[in-house]
Amino acid sequence: MAIPVERIQRYTLSEFRGSLESMVVDISDLAAAYPARPVFRCVLAHLCAGTGRRAEAQRVLDDFRADDFASVPFDQEWLFGMSMLAETAASLGDVASADHLYRLLEPWASRNISDPAEAIRGSAARYLGLLAATAGRWAEAAEHYENALVENERMGFRPWLARTQDDFAQMLRARGELGDEERAAELQTAALAAYAALGMKSHRAAPA
Repeated sequence: MAIPVERIQRYTLSEFRGSLESMVVDISDLAAAYPARPVFRCVLAHLCAGTGRRAEAQRVLDDFRADDFASVPFDQEWLFGMSMLAETAASLGDVASADHLYRLLEPWASRNISDPAEAIRGSAARYLGLLAATAGRWAEAAEHYENALVENERMGFRPWLARTQDDFAQMLRARGELGDEERAAELQTAALAAYAALGMKSHRAAPA
């Protein structure tokens, strides 16, 4: 267990630091070495999307969608794996996958994402916000992001609060309603300040 735990913990640190490229070999090997734990393929999809390997990320996501994501075991790793797939679908703009993942994750909106010993990824509401925004359902996305801001701040999840602020700002700018630009600017300023304080890089700088 030590190897997977160390690699997934290091993956999160690399994600925050903007150095995911350094994890390509380790995560690829992990997914290949542990076929009985599909969660590592969820991480692989997320890694590929975050390092510009969009076609590969889409292939992995499509493989999961082929059986309606049933190949992700409903165990203590399920929410973690689904959060990775949610971010992947949002990064790729895959509306079909986003809609399906939203339906699966929606009952867990009030929970926090964790995989014991390996990772914490903050409020599940953030991932529902990403999925709803990908599908252009702005009101739902805004509601989820507001909830994620509250929960991530309440729990002291500073990195995930900053990511939520960043994501929410992008969604508001895409929606473009009255007052959205002003709120987006406030959120973005807060996110950038947190990134600077925590030594993080914005995930918006990831390859397209």
